Amino acid sequence: MIRRWPGRLRIRDKILGIIFFVVIFFGLFAIWQIRLEVSSALKRHLDRQGITVANDVAARSLDYIYTNNIFGLYLLIKDIVENDPEVRYIFIQDGAGNVIVSSFGRGVPAELLNVPADGDGIAPNVVVLETEEGRIHDLRVPLHNQTAEGGYVRVGMTEKGVAAALGDLTNRMLSVLLMATFLGMAIAYPLANLLSRPILTLAATVKEVGAGRMDKRVPPPGSSDEISELSISFNQMLDNLQEYNIKIRDFSRELVSRNEQLQMMSAELRQKEERLRYLLGKVITAQEEERRRIARELHDQTSQSLTSLMVGLRAVETAPEGPPAREARLRGLGRRCALSGRGVPEEGLDGASLQARIYSPAWDGSNL
Repeated sequence: MIRRWPGRLRIRDKILGIIFFVVIFFGLFAIWQIRLEVSSALKRHLDRQGITVANDVAARSLDYIYTNNIFGLYLLIKDIVENDPEVRYIFIQDGAGNVIVSSFGRGVPAELLNVPADGDGIAPNVVVLETEEGRIHDLRVPLHNQTAEGGYVRVGMTEKGVAAALGDLTNRMLSVLLMATFLGMAIAYPLANLLSRPILTLAATVKEVGAGRMDKRVPPPGSSDEISELSISFNQMLDNLQEYNIKIRDFSRELVSRNEQLQMMSAELRQKEERLRYLLGKVITAQEEERRRIARELHDQTSQSLTSLMVGLRAVETAPEGPPAREARLRGLGRRCALSGRGVPEEGLDGASLQARIYSPAWDGSNL
């Protein structure tokens, strides 16, 4: 879920988010660096201030020490501690390490007395102590004659003032950062709209084209950047697609027209085939009827011719005439057979041949 939510943001929101995080990141980094530098500078200033206070106490305490005016010396260091909030404590040690006077009411803590000194004991020495009250810079300065035999002035400088100053500075810088962030966002918002408007327009056009409106085009953004080139390429792609769609639509129409023509021709062919089949049936029926009619006529005619021939033959057989008369009758019967359509020419049929055919073993009348 965390990986998916950036993908749901719009480009304008992403641009604003990037600007916001960049400003906040670099602002916080700058605040951190400034805090480090200021903290280091304030601590150095605190050390210098502590050394100044210690040197002042060392210079002013000599008369009190020589006169053994311990109470006056106590009032001196007490006044300094009460008037300077960064001074946590002051106490003076002699050369043997014994405390002459201190600002502590019940004695100096043993931890402070046991803090070792660095260096040769002549130059001011600074040791940072970690206490329950926070960090304290313990400064050790020689009491007089720039030697360690005369004793030390110990001044404790607290970092509470440094921490308070750093906190106040940090709050101010954070306030400035927030104001700068809001001002930057107010300036970046119209710029982000200006940058994202061509992309949003392109996305809206893509949605309309996806819905089937191929006549939509991306308006020119009026610039020569990458978005403008993308818009020009997208419009050119739409022009090519529209041209291809027109060609495909024309080709589809032509296919539909050809299909309709083929269907019409197929219907006509089916009608003609049915008509031809009907006519062929009629022809076959007519032929069969004609064949049957001719067969009946031939059968009737042949039957009549045979009957007449048989009657004539019987008459020839029973006739009392001689052979010439019988031959004449047989010749007359032959002509009658030729005239009945049996294919025997009248002049080619004589009595002998007709008599041979009639009395032939194959002639029994069943061939008819």
